[in-house]
Amino acid sequence: MKYLVIVFVLIALSVADNFEECAKETEISAEEITRFKNDDLTSNDPKAHCFVKCLFRKKEFFDDEGLPQPPKIGRYLAEKNPGKNIKEIMADCLQMISEDGEVACETTYLRYKCAFGKGLLII
Repeated sequence: MKYLVIVFVLIALSVADNFEECAKETEISAEEITRFKNDDLTSNDPKAHCFVKCLFRKKEFFDDEGLPQPPKIGRYLAEKNPGKNIKEIMADCLQMISEDGEVACETTYLRYKCAFGKGLLII
């Protein structure tokens, strides 16, 4: 039981570290962080979009070229969302590409927003 508690604490600390590192890296405003924490995904701020991409990069959801790795993302989402049709949701959401291209922060944000809108727990 102690081992399980330690694992959960380490995971929570890792998420918090990633959150803090990405906030510094992207220079996201306190207002945008509050919006993000309140599940408000209406931001048009490029820093907020890059913040989401940074969090996903820390989870190693992208290859070296910045392209998403669907198998890795799928496994992660399936663990966090039992009973959801992850393949179908991913197929829908991975089609979203901003005008700036596949590796753009906005593309990652649009895909995150899509999956969240379909009821997936992500971060």
